[in-house]
Amino acid sequence: MKSTLSSKVGVAIALVAFFGLPLFAQAQYGPPPGFDMSSIPAGMNIPSGMPSGDQMGPPADVQEKMKAGLTRLQKSADSMERAIKTMDKAIAGAVAVGYVVPSDISVPLEKARTAIATIRAATAFDDSVNQAIDDFDNFTPVLDANIENLMMMPKFPKVLKAAETQYNKLTKFFDTTKARLVGLEVDTTAAIADVQTKVDLQKSYFDQAKALSIQGKIQEAFDMLTDNFFPGLETTSQSIGVLNALKAISKSATGVARGIATAQKIINRLDQAGLEVADLNKIVSDSNAKLAELKALLKTPGYDLEAAMTMLEDLDKLREDFDTKVDELVASAGKDLGTLPTVKMFTGAVISTPIDIRGGFDKYKDKNGGFSGKGSPSDSMGIDMSGYGAPTDIPAGF
Repeated sequence: MKSTLSSKVGVAIALVAFFGLPLFAQAQYGPPPGFDMSSIPAGMNIPSGMPSGDQMGPPADVQEKMKAGLTRLQKSADSMERAIKTMDKAIAGAVAVGYVVPSDISVPLEKARTAIATIRAATAFDDSVNQAIDDFDNFTPVLDANIENLMMMPKFPKVLKAAETQYNKLTKFFDTTKARLVGLEVDTTAAIADVQTKVDLQKSYFDQAKALSIQGKIQEAFDMLTDNFFPGLETTSQSIGVLNALKAISKSATGVARGIATAQKIINRLDQAGLEVADLNKIVSDSNAKLAELKALLKTPGYDLEAAMTMLEDLDKLREDFDTKVDELVASAGKDLGTLPTVKMFTGAVISTPIDIRGGFDKYKDKNGGFSGKGSPSDSMGIDMSGYGAPTDIPAGF
Protein backbone atom coordinates (compact mmCIF):
# COMPACT_ATOMS: atom_id res chain seq x y z
CA MET A 1 0.00 0.00 0.00
CA LYS A 2 2.73 2.38 0.91
CA SER A 3 4.64 1.55 -2.28
CA THR A 4 1.57 2.16 -4.45
CA LEU A 5 0.86 5.52 -2.74
CA SER A 6 4.47 6.65 -3.21
CA SER A 7 4.27 5.73 -6.88
CA LYS A 8 1.10 7.77 -7.38
CA VAL A 9 2.57 10.80 -5.56
CA GLY A 10 5.72 10.62 -7.67
CA VAL A 11 3.74 10.49 -10.88
CA ALA A 12 1.54 13.39 -9.78
CA ILE A 13 4.58 15.56 -8.97
CA ALA A 14 6.12 14.76 -12.34
CA LEU A 15 2.93 15.74 -14.14
CA VAL A 16 2.58 18.98 -12.16
CA ALA A 17 6.20 19.85 -12.93
CA PHE A 18 5.67 19.18 -16.61
CA PHE A 19 2.40 21.07 -17.00
CA GLY A 20 3.68 23.91 -14.83
CA LEU A 21 6.48 24.68 -17.30
CA PRO A 22 5.99 27.42 -19.89
CA LEU A 23 4.51 26.05 -23.06
CA PHE A 24 7.62 26.75 -25.08
CA ALA A 25 9.64 24.74 -22.55
CA GLN A 26 7.21 21.81 -22.85
CA ALA A 27 7.49 22.03 -26.61
CA GLN A 28 11.27 21.90 -26.50
CA TYR A 29 11.91 19.41 -23.73
CA GLY A 30 8.79 17.23 -23.35
CA PRO A 31 8.21 15.23 -20.10
CA PRO A 32 11.08 14.75 -17.63
CA PRO A 33 13.88 12.42 -18.84
CA GLY A 34 13.11 8.76 -18.15
CA PHE A 35 9.47 9.41 -17.45
CA ASP A 36 7.43 6.36 -18.57
CA MET A 37 3.91 7.33 -19.57
CA SER A 38 2.87 3.67 -19.22
CA SER A 39 3.64 3.88 -15.50
CA ILE A 40 0.73 6.23 -14.86
CA PRO A 41 -1.59 4.33 -12.51
CA ALA A 42 -4.86 3.13 -13.88
CA GLY A 43 -7.66 5.60 -13.30
CA MET A 44 -5.48 8.71 -13.29
CA ASN A 45 -6.82 11.24 -15.79
CA ILE A 46 -4.47 12.32 -18.56
CA PRO A 47 -5.27 15.76 -20.04
CA SER A 48 -6.52 15.72 -23.60
CA GLY A 49 -3.61 16.12 -26.02
CA MET A 50 -1.05 14.66 -23.60
CA PRO A 51 1.41 12.44 -25.53
CA SER A 52 1.47 8.80 -24.47
CA GLY A 53 3.91 5.94 -24.82
CA ASP A 54 6.72 6.90 -27.14
CA GLN A 55 4.96 10.07 -28.39
CA MET A 56 6.98 13.01 -27.01
CA GLY A 57 6.72 16.81 -27.63
CA PRO A 58 3.78 19.00 -28.64
CA PRO A 59 1.49 18.59 -31.64
CA ALA A 60 2.91 19.77 -34.95
CA ASP A 61 0.58 22.82 -35.18
CA VAL A 62 1.96 24.20 -31.89
CA GLN A 63 5.50 23.80 -33.16
CA GLU A 64 4.54 25.70 -36.31
CA LYS A 65 2.98 28.52 -34.30
CA MET A 66 6.08 28.87 -32.16
CA LYS A 67 8.26 28.90 -35.25
CA ALA A 68 6.03 31.56 -36.85
CA GLY A 69 6.13 33.62 -33.64
CA LEU A 70 9.93 33.58 -33.61
CA THR A 71 9.98 34.61 -37.28
CA ARG A 72 7.73 37.61 -36.59
CA LEU A 73 9.87 38.60 -33.63
CA GLN A 74 13.08 38.40 -35.67
CA LYS A 75 11.53 40.58 -38.38
CA SER A 76 10.75 43.20 -35.71
CA ALA A 77 14.41 43.30 -34.71
CA ASP A 78 15.08 45.91 -37.41
CA SER A 79 12.69 48.38 -35.73
CA MET A 80 14.17 47.55 -32.36
CA GLU A 81 17.67 48.20 -33.68
CA ARG A 82 16.61 51.57 -35.16
CA ALA A 83 15.42 52.58 -31.70
CA ILE A 84 18.79 51.62 -30.23
CA LYS A 85 20.65 53.60 -32.91
CA THR A 86 18.42 56.65 -32.32
CA MET A 87 19.10 56.44 -28.58
CA ASP A 88 22.85 56.05 -29.18
CA LYS A 89 22.90 59.12 -31.45
CA ALA A 90 20.93 61.19 -28.94
CA ILE A 91 23.26 60.17 -26.11
CA ALA A 92 26.34 60.99 -28.19
CA GLY A 93 25.04 64.51 -28.83
CA ALA A 94 24.22 64.97 -25.15
CA VAL A 95 27.63 63.68 -24.03
CA ALA A 96 29.28 66.18 -26.37
CA VAL A 97 27.81 69.06 -24.30
CA GLY A 98 28.78 67.58 -20.93
CA TYR A 99 26.08 65.00 -20.17
CA VAL A 100 27.07 61.95 -18.12
CA VAL A 101 24.90 58.92 -18.88
CA PRO A 102 23.39 57.54 -15.63
CA SER A 103 23.12 53.80 -14.99
CA ASP A 104 19.32 53.86 -15.13
CA ILE A 105 19.72 54.63 -18.85
CA SER A 106 22.96 52.85 -19.76
CA VAL A 107 22.08 49.49 -18.15
CA PRO A 108 18.65 49.02 -19.82
CA LEU A 109 20.17 50.23 -23.09
CA GLU A 110 22.92 47.62 -23.05
CA LYS A 111 20.47 44.87 -22.08
CA ALA A 112 18.25 45.90 -24.99
CA ARG A 113 21.26 45.78 -27.33
CA THR A 114 22.09 42.26 -26.12
CA ALA A 115 18.43 41.29 -26.43
CA ILE A 116 18.41 42.13 -30.14
CA ALA A 117 21.50 39.98 -30.72
CA THR A 118 19.84 37.10 -28.86
CA ILE A 119 16.64 37.40 -30.89
CA ARG A 120 18.50 37.51 -34.21
CA ALA A 121 20.58 34.41 -33.36
CA ALA A 122 17.71 32.36 -31.89
CA THR A 123 16.67 29.08 -33.55
CA ALA A 124 13.93 28.23 -31.06
CA PHE A 125 11.49 30.12 -28.85
CA ASP A 126 13.24 29.25 -25.60
CA ASP A 127 13.88 30.92 -22.23
CA SER A 128 16.63 33.16 -23.62
CA VAL A 129 14.25 34.61 -26.21
CA ASN A 130 11.58 35.35 -23.63
CA GLN A 131 14.20 37.00 -21.42
CA ALA A 132 15.30 39.09 -24.41
CA ILE A 133 11.70 40.22 -24.95
CA ASP A 134 11.47 41.23 -21.29
CA ASP A 135 14.78 43.12 -21.46
CA PHE A 136 13.76 45.10 -24.52
CA ASP A 137 10.29 45.72 -23.07
CA ASN A 138 12.00 47.18 -19.96
CA PHE A 139 14.04 49.47 -22.19
CA THR A 140 10.98 50.98 -23.92
CA PRO A 141 9.87 53.22 -21.00
CA VAL A 142 13.48 54.38 -20.59
CA LEU A 143 13.48 55.37 -24.25
CA ASP A 144 10.15 57.22 -23.96
CA ALA A 145 11.17 59.07 -20.79
CA ASN A 146 14.56 60.31 -22.03
CA ILE A 147 14.92 60.39 -25.82
CA GLU A 148 13.39 63.85 -26.42
CA ASN A 149 15.41 65.54 -23.68
CA LEU A 150 18.58 63.89 -24.95
CA MET A 151 17.88 65.03 -28.51
CA MET A 152 17.31 68.62 -27.35
CA MET A 153 20.39 68.85 -25.15
CA PRO A 154 22.80 69.83 -27.98
CA LYS A 155 20.41 72.69 -28.90
CA PHE A 156 19.99 74.06 -25.37
CA PRO A 157 23.50 75.61 -25.07
CA LYS A 158 22.35 78.24 -27.61
CA VAL A 159 19.63 79.31 -25.19
CA LEU A 160 22.15 79.37 -22.33
CA LYS A 161 24.52 81.46 -24.44
CA ALA A 162 21.79 84.02 -25.13
CA ALA A 163 20.93 84.09 -21.42
CA GLU A 164 24.59 84.58 -20.50
CA THR A 165 24.83 87.49 -22.97
CA GLN A 166 21.94 89.24 -21.23
CA TYR A 167 23.46 88.59 -17.81
CA ASN A 168 26.78 90.07 -18.94
CA LYS A 169 24.95 93.12 -20.21
CA LEU A 170 23.32 93.49 -16.80
CA THR A 171 26.58 93.23 -14.88
CA LYS A 172 28.22 95.75 -17.21
CA PHE A 173 25.40 98.20 -16.50
CA PHE A 174 25.86 97.58 -12.76
CA ASP A 175 29.62 98.15 -12.91
CA THR A 176 29.13 101.38 -14.88
CA THR A 177 26.56 102.57 -12.37
CA LYS A 178 28.79 101.85 -9.37
CA ALA A 179 31.61 103.79 -11.02
CA ARG A 180 29.33 106.80 -11.46
CA LEU A 181 28.47 106.76 -7.75
CA VAL A 182 32.09 107.11 -6.59
CA GLY A 183 32.56 110.38 -4.69
CA LEU A 184 28.83 110.95 -4.17
CA GLU A 185 28.16 112.69 -0.85
CA VAL A 186 25.41 110.27 0.16
CA ASP A 187 26.41 106.82 1.46
CA THR A 188 25.37 104.27 -1.17
CA THR A 189 26.97 101.21 0.46
CA ALA A 190 23.70 99.60 1.57
CA ALA A 191 21.92 100.34 -1.70
CA ILE A 192 24.75 98.84 -3.77
CA ALA A 193 24.90 95.76 -1.53
CA ASP A 194 21.17 95.23 -2.00
CA VAL A 195 21.47 95.29 -5.78
CA GLN A 196 24.56 93.07 -5.65
CA THR A 197 22.47 90.43 -3.88
CA LYS A 198 19.95 90.53 -6.70
CA VAL A 199 22.68 90.26 -9.35
CA ASP A 200 24.21 87.28 -7.54
CA LEU A 201 20.79 85.59 -7.39
CA GLN A 202 20.48 85.85 -11.17
CA LYS A 203 23.87 84.18 -11.56
CA SER A 204 22.63 81.40 -9.28
CA TYR A 205 19.55 80.87 -11.47
CA PHE A 206 21.73 80.69 -14.57
CA ASP A 207 24.12 78.19 -12.98
CA GLN A 208 21.20 76.02 -11.85
CA ALA A 209 19.69 76.03 -15.34
CA LYS A 210 23.03 75.02 -16.82
CA ALA A 211 23.49 72.20 -14.28
CA LEU A 212 19.95 70.90 -14.91
CA SER A 213 20.53 70.85 -18.66
CA ILE A 214 23.72 68.81 -18.27
CA GLN A 215 21.76 66.34 -16.12
CA GLY A 216 19.34 65.90 -19.02
CA LYS A 217 16.52 67.77 -17.24
CA ILE A 218 15.81 70.13 -20.12
CA GLN A 219 12.29 71.13 -19.13
CA GLU A 220 13.42 71.97 -15.57
CA ALA A 221 16.31 74.01 -16.99
CA PHE A 222 13.95 75.78 -19.37
CA ASP A 223 11.54 76.59 -16.53
CA MET A 224 14.39 77.92 -14.39
CA LEU A 225 15.21 80.45 -17.11
CA THR A 226 11.66 81.47 -17.98
CA ASP A 227 10.26 81.53 -14.43
CA ASN A 228 13.24 82.93 -12.52
CA PHE A 229 16.22 84.07 -14.56
CA PHE A 230 14.71 86.35 -17.20
CA PRO A 231 12.03 87.95 -14.97
CA GLY A 232 14.73 88.50 -12.34
CA LEU A 233 17.06 90.14 -14.87
CA GLU A 234 14.37 92.65 -15.75
CA THR A 235 13.56 93.61 -12.16
CA THR A 236 17.26 93.73 -11.24
CA SER A 237 17.88 96.04 -14.19
CA GLN A 238 15.24 98.38 -12.84
CA SER A 239 16.91 98.32 -9.40
CA ILE A 240 20.21 99.28 -11.03
CA GLY A 241 18.31 102.04 -12.83
CA VAL A 242 17.27 103.46 -9.46
CA LEU A 243 20.92 103.54 -8.40
CA ASN A 244 21.88 105.08 -11.71
CA ALA A 245 19.38 107.88 -11.13
CA LEU A 246 21.27 109.03 -8.03
CA LYS A 247 23.89 110.82 -10.11
CA ALA A 248 21.33 112.85 -11.99
CA ILE A 249 18.23 112.29 -9.91
CA SER A 250 16.57 115.42 -11.16
CA LYS A 251 16.54 113.87 -14.65
CA SER A 252 14.88 110.70 -13.40
CA ALA A 253 11.51 112.42 -13.28
CA THR A 254 11.64 112.70 -17.08
CA GLY A 255 12.17 108.96 -17.41
CA VAL A 256 9.28 108.26 -15.06
CA ALA A 257 7.01 110.54 -17.10
CA ARG A 258 7.93 108.61 -20.26
CA GLY A 259 7.16 105.32 -18.52
CA ILE A 260 3.75 106.55 -17.44
CA ALA A 261 2.99 107.73 -20.98
CA THR A 262 3.86 104.25 -22.30
CA ALA A 263 1.59 102.70 -19.68
CA GLN A 264 -1.27 104.89 -20.88
CA LYS A 265 -0.77 103.69 -24.46
CA ILE A 266 -1.00 100.10 -23.27
CA ILE A 267 -4.22 100.88 -21.42
CA ASN A 268 -5.72 102.41 -24.56
CA ARG A 269 -4.95 99.26 -26.59
CA LEU A 270 -6.40 96.93 -23.97
CA ASP A 271 -9.47 99.12 -23.63
CA GLN A 272 -10.03 98.96 -27.40
CA ALA A 273 -9.78 95.16 -27.16
CA GLY A 274 -12.70 95.20 -24.69
CA LEU A 275 -10.70 94.37 -21.55
CA GLU A 276 -11.43 95.82 -18.12
CA VAL A 277 -8.75 98.45 -17.46
CA ALA A 278 -10.03 100.14 -14.30
CA ASP A 279 -7.23 98.67 -12.14
CA LEU A 280 -4.61 99.80 -14.66
CA ASN A 281 -6.03 103.33 -14.69
CA LYS A 282 -5.77 103.37 -10.88
CA ILE A 283 -2.08 102.40 -11.04
CA VAL A 284 -1.35 105.14 -13.58
CA SER A 285 -3.21 107.65 -11.43
CA ASP A 286 -1.17 106.65 -8.36
CA SER A 287 2.04 106.88 -10.44
CA ASN A 288 1.19 110.40 -11.58
CA ALA A 289 0.54 111.42 -7.99
CA LYS A 290 3.84 109.94 -6.81
CA LEU A 291 5.69 111.62 -9.70
CA ALA A 292 4.18 114.99 -8.73
CA GLU A 293 5.35 114.39 -5.17
CA LEU A 294 8.87 113.63 -6.41
CA LYS A 295 8.99 116.76 -8.56
CA ALA A 296 7.90 118.86 -5.59
CA LEU A 297 10.63 117.32 -3.43
CA LEU A 298 13.31 117.99 -6.05
CA LYS A 299 12.38 121.69 -6.05
CA THR A 300 13.10 121.90 -2.32
CA PRO A 301 16.61 123.28 -1.61
CA GLY A 302 18.79 120.62 -0.01
CA TYR A 303 16.13 117.97 -0.61
CA ASP A 304 16.32 114.65 1.20
CA LEU A 305 18.08 112.27 -1.21
CA GLU A 306 16.94 109.21 0.79
CA ALA A 307 13.33 110.34 0.50
CA ALA A 308 13.78 110.80 -3.25
CA MET A 309 15.20 107.27 -3.53
CA THR A 310 12.21 105.88 -1.65
CA MET A 311 9.86 107.63 -4.07
CA LEU A 312 11.74 106.17 -7.04
CA GLU A 313 11.44 102.71 -5.51
CA ASP A 314 7.71 103.26 -4.93
CA LEU A 315 7.31 104.24 -8.56
CA ASP A 316 9.17 101.13 -9.66
CA LYS A 317 6.85 99.02 -7.48
CA LEU A 318 3.87 100.60 -9.23
CA ARG A 319 5.47 99.65 -12.56
CA GLU A 320 5.76 96.04 -11.41
CA ASP A 321 2.09 96.05 -10.34
CA PHE A 322 1.14 97.46 -13.73
CA ASP A 323 3.12 94.79 -15.61
CA THR A 324 1.61 91.99 -13.51
CA LYS A 325 -1.94 93.22 -14.10
CA VAL A 326 -1.33 93.57 -17.84
CA ASP A 327 -0.02 89.99 -18.01
CA GLU A 328 -3.13 88.73 -16.21
CA LEU A 329 -5.46 90.60 -18.57
CA VAL A 330 -3.65 89.42 -21.69
CA ALA A 331 -3.71 85.81 -20.45
CA SER A 332 -7.46 86.00 -19.83
CA ALA A 333 -8.23 87.68 -23.15
CA GLY A 334 -8.11 84.45 -25.13
CA LYS A 335 -6.92 86.23 -28.27
CA ASP A 336 -3.75 87.64 -29.79
CA LEU A 337 -3.25 91.26 -28.75
CA GLY A 338 0.07 91.65 -30.51
CA THR A 339 3.29 92.86 -28.93
CA LEU A 340 2.80 95.45 -26.22
CA PRO A 341 5.46 98.07 -25.43
CA THR A 342 7.59 97.80 -22.30
CA VAL A 343 7.14 100.27 -19.45
CA LYS A 344 10.54 101.58 -18.29
CA MET A 345 10.83 104.13 -15.51
CA PHE A 346 14.62 104.37 -15.62
CA THR A 347 17.28 103.84 -18.27
CA GLY A 348 18.83 100.39 -17.96
CA ALA A 349 20.05 97.32 -19.77
CA VAL A 350 17.56 96.01 -22.32
CA ILE A 351 16.69 92.47 -21.23
CA SER A 352 15.36 90.29 -24.03
CA THR A 353 14.31 86.66 -24.15
CA PRO A 354 16.00 84.39 -26.73
CA ILE A 355 13.71 83.75 -29.67
CA ASP A 356 13.93 79.97 -29.14
CA ILE A 357 12.61 80.24 -25.60
CA ARG A 358 9.49 82.24 -26.37
CA GLY A 359 6.17 80.48 -26.40
CA GLY A 360 6.87 77.99 -23.62
CA PHE A 361 8.65 74.65 -23.41
CA ASP A 362 6.29 72.78 -25.75
CA LYS A 363 6.98 75.22 -28.58
CA TYR A 364 10.72 75.00 -27.93
CA LYS A 365 10.50 71.18 -27.88
CA ASP A 366 8.64 71.06 -31.19
CA LYS A 367 11.39 73.14 -32.81
CA ASN A 368 14.28 71.23 -31.27
CA GLY A 369 13.69 67.50 -31.44
CA GLY A 370 10.16 66.67 -30.29
CA PHE A 371 8.43 63.73 -31.92
CA SER A 372 5.57 64.78 -34.17
CA GLY A 373 4.02 61.31 -34.50
CA LYS A 374 1.11 60.02 -32.45
CA GLY A 375 1.71 58.51 -29.03
CA SER A 376 5.03 58.05 -27.30
CA PRO A 377 8.45 58.15 -29.00
CA SER A 378 8.49 54.34 -29.07
CA ASP A 379 5.10 54.39 -30.80
CA SER A 380 6.52 56.83 -33.36
CA MET A 381 9.33 54.34 -34.01
CA GLY A 382 6.91 51.46 -34.52
CA ILE A 383 8.02 49.52 -31.44
CA ASP A 384 5.37 47.32 -29.80
CA MET A 385 6.49 44.25 -27.87
CA SER A 386 2.99 43.35 -26.65
CA GLY A 387 2.38 41.01 -29.59
CA TYR A 388 5.36 38.78 -28.96
CA GLY A 389 6.00 35.87 -26.67
CA ALA A 390 5.24 32.17 -26.60
CA PRO A 391 2.03 31.38 -28.59
CA THR A 392 -1.12 31.36 -26.48
CA ASP A 393 -3.61 29.98 -29.01
CA ILE A 394 -2.62 26.33 -28.48
CA PRO A 395 -4.98 23.35 -28.72
CA ALA A 396 -7.34 22.88 -25.79
CA GLY A 397 -6.04 20.53 -23.16
CA PHE A 398 -2.41 20.70 -24.27
